[in-house]
Amino acid sequence: MNINQKFESLIKELEKNDSVKIENLSFGNTPTNETLKEIIFEDTNIKLFNFISNIYDQISSLRLKWKCNLIEKTYVKKYDSEDEEIFGEINILSLGKMLNSNKNIKSEYWIGNFEKKELESFENFRYFENGDEFIKIGFFIEEKQLSNEMYFITAGETGFSKAPFNFKEFFELMLKCKGYLGWQYNILFPNTDNAIEMEYYLNEIFESK
Repeated sequence: MNINQKFESLIKELEKNDSVKIENLSFGNTPTNETLKEIIFEDTNIKLFNFISNIYDQISSLRLKWKCNLIEKTYVKKYDSEDEEIFGEINILSLGKMLNSNKNIKSEYWIGNFEKKELESFENFRYFENGDEFIKIGFFIEEKQLSNEMYFITAGETGFSKAPFNFKEFFELMLKCKGYLGWQYNILFPNTDNAIEMEYYLNEIFESK
């Protein structure tokens, strides 16, 4: 799979869409440095499964933020009359940050209510994309290797839940949702009003063009 091509296609789509403004773009569109990879793998002693390894073989990171100003873009029909702006963000961590990502959420906010067994599991939890403040979707380290199966943690809960998709499916959903704010929560809870609103605006801003 050509990862660079997928991201470049998304970026071009956003750039060409008059309803959207890219506010921040930092794309490490060259392979993660091999020497750095060796140091990281030696330091963490964690192996990658093929698909995520393929991603870091082609890119090093991505930070993409976009906005649709509904007050200015009056031709975009609002889901709710009070809506003013729509945001999207994709924040793919660099390899080193991803393999140490659980340190970023080792706080009362995320794991304050965790049961003892879940706290032990937390030490082996890692996440790939850092775009949601209320939920993290990631994978566990099993026998010193990241698992392709995905799990999620929600702020205030007592432990982890299994996600109904693997990492490749998660990756494709990230692109399909274009990083729409809250997309991670919405794909896990598709019957909520937020998820319905996301589907509406993705269609209104992108599909109807």
